[in-house]
Amino acid sequence: MLRSPDLIEQWRVTQQAYLADTPTVMAYQALDQRRLHMQQEMRQLLDAFLNRAITLKEFNTTFQQQTQGAWNVFRMRGTSGVEKVSGICRNLPTISSGLLLSKK
Repeated sequence: MLRSPDLIEQWRVTQQAYLADTPTVMAYQALDQRRLHMQQEMRQLLDAFLNRAITLKEFNTTFQQQTQGAWNVFRMRGTSGVEKVSGICRNLPTISSGLLLSKK
């Protein structure tokens, strides 16, 4: 195991190498910008659902479609993403009841 000063130095060298790789830095900056935009879209979808403007089925369908395309910047495509959203959707009635009770 590396001692702390050695580990810190190793990470410093790794960071310098990363920062010197301009194409990689630019690619990650662009990805961060796309993620910020997609995060806003996801928030709008969630707000629409929580405000009862769309149904749970509409929410789930839209989420599944978007994660296969534009929203894939978060890597939620595939089995793990589907399982996560399905788990959330299964628990939403319970969560929503708790939220409604807490607002009273």
